[in-house]
Amino acid sequence: MNLPPRLSSSPSSRRLALLAAGASVPEQLPCYVRTAGGAEVLPCSGAESSVLYLSGESAVLVAYPPFIPEMYLNGPEVPLSQNGGFRGGADEFRAGLEAALAELPAETRELTLISPLPADILPLPPGMQATPDGPFSRDPEDWYWTLPLPCVPPSDKVRNMLRRAERDVEIRQEEWGPEAASLAVAYCRARRLEQGTRFIYGRIGEYLSACPEARLFAARSRADGSLAACAVGDFSALGTAFYMFAFRRPDAPPGCADALLAALMEEGARRGHTVMNLGLGIGPGIEFFKKKWRARQSLPYHERRWRIAPARPVRRGLLARIFGA
Repeated sequence: MNLPPRLSSSPSSRRLALLAAGASVPEQLPCYVRTAGGAEVLPCSGAESSVLYLSGESAVLVAYPPFIPEMYLNGPEVPLSQNGGFRGGADEFRAGLEAALAELPAETRELTLISPLPADILPLPPGMQATPDGPFSRDPEDWYWTLPLPCVPPSDKVRNMLRRAERDVEIRQEEWGPEAASLAVAYCRARRLEQGTRFIYGRIGEYLSACPEARLFAARSRADGSLAACAVGDFSALGTAFYMFAFRRPDAPPGCADALLAALMEEGARRGHTVMNLGLGIGPGIEFFKKKWRARQSLPYHERRWRIAPARPVRRGLLARIFGA
């Protein structure tokens, strides 16, 4: 990530630059979360790969390990569920959480933790109570899916889809504009999405403008030049490239999604990235697309929330109140 010289000299800015450079999940990209999510970013000094995102009285703590290439060399059938990707396993994870929790602003009243290991391994400080979303679960709620780079089409079916798409569309990088925005709006209208997700989708243009290594790839019709589909990739990190968003028209030519993914992976490989993070599985349809490319489940995704009671004031004795002690 390119930082202005004046900002890059501060300890906080250096930690944010290191966080982005070593990102293994998209939530570790401060520029993305700050512009698309509208949150204040607070890097955790006690854990280099952890970051707090603050919005009013709410905080989100992202606690994932930094990108480690050997994590992704275990073969496509070996998920990293045992230690969540942390070299020291649960002990390293617990120590990082404890350090990050110590940096929570005093006014925080709700904390959300996003992590690869279940949060119930950490004894929480007094004053934190689970929200009524349900009990802790040790099973992953979702996974981040990844592909190694460079990546070749894994099957005749995928190769045929790419050839078919190449006849109908041209893939190129371009600026976000009204056509791409309309595809995002149509995507949101056709689905039941959380308000926070809709907010992020409404700020993709601002995200692309603010983050120089985030790029829009467009699939344009060779017949009339219209936008059939588009995808956003983020290349801010050093080792991991990120497949962030993808939208297409209902009548888009077959293979558009495959052609866009192939273009993002080609760009990532050209830049020296060794892994493409395809994001979360989310649902059967999206998982089917990732499985077609033989992506694997690499990092578990757990999300938990707590309410935080305000600290009680310390009652002072009569003499202390009189003499101001």
